[in-house]
Amino acid sequence: ADLIEWEYLHPFCEGTVPCERWLVPDFFPSGDRHVMLFSDGATDALIGDYHDHRFLARRRQRVDHGPQFDSARTLRDASGRRLLFGWIREDRPIDASLQAGWAGMMSLPRALSVEDGELRIDVPPEVRAATAPDAAVAGVDLAPCSAFRIDGADGDCLEVEVEIGVQDAASVGIALSASPGGEEQTTVFWHRDEQVLRLDRTRSSLDPDVGRGADDAPLPLTPGEPLRLTVFLDRSVVEAFANRRSALTARIYPTHPDSTGVELFATGNSAHVRRCRVWRRASIW
Repeated sequence: ADLIEWEYLHPFCEGTVPCERWLVPDFFPSGDRHVMLFSDGATDALIGDYHDHRFLARRRQRVDHGPQFDSARTLRDASGRRLLFGWIREDRPIDASLQAGWAGMMSLPRALSVEDGELRIDVPPEVRAATAPDAAVAGVDLAPCSAFRIDGADGDCLEVEVEIGVQDAASVGIALSASPGGEEQTTVFWHRDEQVLRLDRTRSSLDPDVGRGADDAPLPLTPGEPLRLTVFLDRSVVEAFANRRSALTARIYPTHPDSTGVELFATGNSAHVRRCRVWRRASIW
C-alpha cells in the first residue's frame, strides 16, 4: 500500500520457454483482455486474462518481426489509446556509428489494441502526412515480373500507402530506395505460399559491412482481402505495417545517391493496384 513494505503473494505469470528472460515487462488492459509485453532481443506480447492478481496468457504474438526492433514500452494518452514506442538498433559496424556521432533511435508510435483475442497495430493519424500526396496512382494492373516505377515518388524520407488486390500473384509489394539499375533496393512484399509479409534487405546496400537478410511476419490473407501496406522510410529506417496485423522494422544503408526510387511489383501472376499514395517528407518525426 505504501510502496515500502511488501507482501509476497505468488507468481504473477509463469512462462513455458526454458531460460527465457522477460525484460522490461509492461502490463495493461485492452478491451476485455490484458496484455503483457516483454523483450528478449525482440518484443513479444502475451494476451490473456487477469484475475485474483494472476495473469493467464492465452496467446503469444510478436509486436514487430524486424531484426532491429526491441525494448518497447507503452503509455496511455489522454484519449485512452495505448501507444507503444520501441528502440531501433543499428546494423552497421561500431566504427560507422562513431564516425556518424550517433547510434539508434526511437520508433514511430504505434497504437495497440486487442480485437478477437489478437493484437492490432495501427499508425496513429498524428504521425501521417496531413497534406495532399506528392505522387498517386490508382487502378494499375501489375504485370508479373516487371516493376512499375512511381513518378514523383523518389526520396529517402517517404510515407507510402498502398492497397493491392493480390488476385493470383505469387507475391506483391513495393521496392524502396531503389537505384535506377536495381543494384540497390529494399523490398516489402506479401508472399502467397508462405502467407507472410517479408522485408528483404539482401540488396539494400553495396556496403559489405552492413546488415542484410530477409525477415518475415505472419500475414494470412482471407480470400478477397487486399494487401493494405503502409511504409515509412526515414533515411536508414524502414517501418512497415500491413492490414493492422503485421509490423516489420529494419535499418538500411544504401550507398548510391540515386537509390531513391519507389516501384510496385508482382510475381507469378498479375495483381491490381487499387491505389497508391506517396508523400515526400522533410522528416518523419
